[in-house]
Amino acid sequence: MDMDRRTFLKTAAAVSLGAVMMDRLTGAEAVSGKLPDMVAVQGGSPAALLDAGLAAYGNIGRFVKPGQTVVIKPNIGWDKEVGTAADTHPELVGHLVELCLKAGAAKVQVFDHTCDSNWQSCYRRSGIEQAVKAAGGVMLCGNLKNGYAPVKVSGGKVIRQAEIFRAVRDCNVFINVPVLKNHGGAKLSCALKNLMGTIWNRPAMHKAGLQQAIADWAGVRKPDLNIVDAYFAMKTGGPRGNARSVILKPESLLISTDMVACDTAGARMLGIDTAAASHIGLAAQMGLGEADLSKVNIRKITLEA
Repeated sequence: MDMDRRTFLKTAAAVSLGAVMMDRLTGAEAVSGKLPDMVAVQGGSPAALLDAGLAAYGNIGRFVKPGQTVVIKPNIGWDKEVGTAADTHPELVGHLVELCLKAGAAKVQVFDHTCDSNWQSCYRRSGIEQAVKAAGGVMLCGNLKNGYAPVKVSGGKVIRQAEIFRAVRDCNVFINVPVLKNHGGAKLSCALKNLMGTIWNRPAMHKAGLQQAIADWAGVRKPDLNIVDAYFAMKTGGPRGNARSVILKPESLLISTDMVACDTAGARMLGIDTAAASHIGLAAQMGLGEADLSKVNIRKITLEA
């Protein structure tokens, strides 16, 4: 009984935190009969959050058609376990693979260009490899140069050419699934920053000027859908996390086709100044999305306990 009570209180506290973070999101008034620009859902398991969010956003069939190849890009950059908010939650990724296949996708592939050198260990320890394979998906290695192809960065200011992961370039549907967290250099790691895992020469982005480089690269292959994992969120110590990192459990999810709006909302939820995470504004200036949430129709959903 004591354990049950402690579990309830912990869950109640997490839901309360999610509600507080969601209350920071204020957008445009909903238009009757029109799908929202963004869905923000909180208060359930990763799979339940995804189901509820997609139901409000037009379901996965809005994006995935029978016979298509889908590539999912979570954050699997770090050799860390579930609950640290270093990587995307495996339950979310696995359930998304399952939904894409049920929608008729011919193939669902999942990958990351990991920051920690042992990519196999990142895949395993994060729990994502097991979840993807159990759902019928395929894991691809993003840490081999022969998996990349040259591409011009149209409109790039500091990155004008680079090499993109071939599977991302060639797929029918590209789904970006970052985890929401603080980042020491970029200040925020969310939808825009997560796309660094699709480039071969990551260090070049740091050398060129990280904030502008993130904005430049984001326009090369815009995701068809962004699903921001905020089941766990890292408030300090990102992107890898450390013993002093503050890990929140808002049990939340953001869904939108607009990665700039996702980042603006994510920054607001974590209390991060978007002026410091200037890649958000730079991407908006480049026409990659909307940074003014007053112009974004956000539907907020709280799941029943």
